[in-house]
Amino acid sequence: MTNQLITRNRSVKTMSDPTLYDDELLLWSEQQAAAIRKLGRRGRNVPNELDIENVAEEIESVGRSELAAAKSHIRLVFLDLIKLFVEAGSEAPPHWRGEIVPFHSEIVGRYAPSMRQRIDVDELWRSAREQSLLAYEGA
Repeated sequence: MTNQLITRNRSVKTMSDPTLYDDELLLWSEQQAAAIRKLGRRGRNVPNELDIENVAEEIESVGRSELAAAKSHIRLVFLDLIKLFVEAGSEAPPHWRGEIVPFHSEIVGRYAPSMRQRIDVDELWRSAREQSLLAYEGA
C-alpha cells in the first residue's frame, strides 16, 4: 500500500495531507490503521493500555463502511432503473426516478478513486437483477 495518491488534477496527497480524510476516506483509514500498527510494532512510548490492533481495525472499518455504502447506493440505483423499465406503463416511474436522484447524490458524495478497483459493478448489476427477478416472479 502506498502512502500517496495522485488525484484527478495530478496533485499528490499523502497521509499528512488533511484533505485526504475528506476526499479519500477509504485510503485515509487504511493508511492511518497501517501507521497505528507500525507504531504498535515499534512499541516505544506506547502505553500498554492502548489496544493498537482494535484501534487500527476500528479506523479501517470507517473506510470499509464508506465503501459498503457506495456499493449499496449503486445497487439501489440499478434496482430502481430495473423498476423503471419493468413498470414503465404504470404510475410508478416518477417514484423510481425520484429515488434515483438521492441515491446518485449519495454515490457522488461517497465515491473516491481508491474505491474503483474494489467495486465490481457487474456483480452489483447481477445482484440487482436477481433481486428484481425474485420480486417480480409472482407478480
